[in-house]
Amino acid sequence: FRAETELSSASREVKNVLIEIDNAIVGLQNAKTKLYNAELKIRNAIDTIDDRQKELRYLRQDVQNEKSRLGGIQNTDVNQLVRPIELKVQQIVYEKERVWQWKGDLAEDRADATSIQVWKRFGSTESLIPTILALLVSFIAVILSNIVLLEEIHSKAFLRNTLIPGSRFAYISSILFTTVTVTFIEMCFFLLASVFAFNLRGFGLSSIIAIFLMVLIYSVIGLLIGFVVKNKTTSLLTCVFLLLISILLGGVLFPIERMASYMPFITILIPMTPGISVIQQELFHSVGFWSFWLHFIILGFYSMIALSTLAITAAIMKWRD
Repeated sequence: FRAETELSSASREVKNVLIEIDNAIVGLQNAKTKLYNAELKIRNAIDTIDDRQKELRYLRQDVQNEKSRLGGIQNTDVNQLVRPIELKVQQIVYEKERVWQWKGDLAEDRADATSIQVWKRFGSTESLIPTILALLVSFIAVILSNIVLLEEIHSKAFLRNTLIPGSRFAYISSILFTTVTVTFIEMCFFLLASVFAFNLRGFGLSSIIAIFLMVLIYSVIGLLIGFVVKNKTTSLLTCVFLLLISILLGGVLFPIERMASYMPFITILIPMTPGISVIQQELFHSVGFWSFWLHFIILGFYSMIALSTLAITAAIMKWRD
């Protein structure tokens, strides 16, 4: 019995030894796998280092070539490299000459030294003319028509005139005709002063038509505000507010190109924008009359809308009275 017990113990020890041997074999196999993976990584790293070494050699060769090329450049070549770019500005529109040519022989046509100096400073004055003209047209037309209508409405004879049978069309037309005539005459005097004082030669039929249509549109706007807002102070403030909005959004103080991307679709709704465009293009580039057909269509469309709205508003106000 004792011998059997010893054999059992020996058998268990042998099994334990075999298990330990198996575990050792598995550990060695895992270690072998890890070593193989590490060897692959080392080989990849060696290949990468070799590639980078080749790239560095190529880069070094390129640097040496550029160094040799730059070393061979002489002083004359350097002067040619840093020489500024020469630009020649040419006029785009060639239909006719824009004002008088500014050339070296200006003294032949303008012998007076004072006139020559004024002519050389003509660019700043020329750029202000369309802006001043648009401001005068809008402010004078709107405020004058508004004041004339409100003075008529608040006069003592207004109630008596409304009771007497008469033509409403003749009443509105007379006020509109007076405002348009007075404002247009003032603009003509301004143009004459610009021609004689600043030697302008760019105003033509296109500018005259654009100015007339702008005067008509803004005069109607002033009448519309006067019909809707009867209080003198409130009506005047409303006119000033609308004029300021037109100036800010019409490209007078700030170029339309510098505004937001959607602003050109809004500025085209302001009558001042196509009018200023016509004056600037005719004054600066001497663009022909038929090139402004789209501008005139827009201004004419706005004029028809303004006159139709004025007629409807006048009829409504007569019915209310």
